Amino acid sequence: MACSGDEDCRQQLYVVVGADMKKMVFDDLKEDYVSEDFTADSLTIFGLGCDSLLYNKAQIKTFDLPLQKTKEETHFVLFTNGIYDTLSFKHTNDTNYISMACGCLIQSTITDEPVVTHNAIDSVVLKEPLVINSRVANIEIYFKNN
Repeated sequence: MACSGDEDCRQQLYVVVGADMKKMVFDDLKEDYVSEDFTADSLTIFGLGCDSLLYNKAQIKTFDLPLQKTKEETHFVLFTNGIYDTLSFKHTNDTNYISMACGCLIQSTITDEPVVTHNAIDSVVLKEPLVINSRVANIEIYFKNN
């Protein structure tokens, strides 16, 4: 696969964990709890152990997290509504050659269920462990009902 330009290379090499935010709400008709999308009022996310601010007071319901390419653990801090949570991933990294112009693509596989502190977040569900260069919801983050 040959790259035609720098932008093509960047798109092919951009590999991130896709995260969807959810909340469990009671459905009166079903008389049971159901999952629905959750949008944070103000979500700040940064990498732990590095100076990377990924989102700053964002009003979003989905986001992407880059895993460290040279390590097998990556940690993030999520701050919403005055509450901090830490989200941690254990993963393996595989290097795949793309082309002379583009170089190598590093894909990751999440090897364990993500670990989270349970302050504002109730749970994290691993939906797809293979982290590739297309937008996939790898995890669903369930926030607590306040």
